Amino acid sequence: MTLMPRIHVKAAFVVLVLHDLLKGLLQWITIKY
Repeated sequence: MTLMPRIHVKAAFVVLVLHDLLKGLLQWITIKY
């Protein structure tokens, strides 16, 4: 039971980081072109 919340938090953190990276990449592409 103690492992599940930790995995969930880690997954949520990874999703947030990926979303932030994607947003930054999209902004960089729109600025470049």
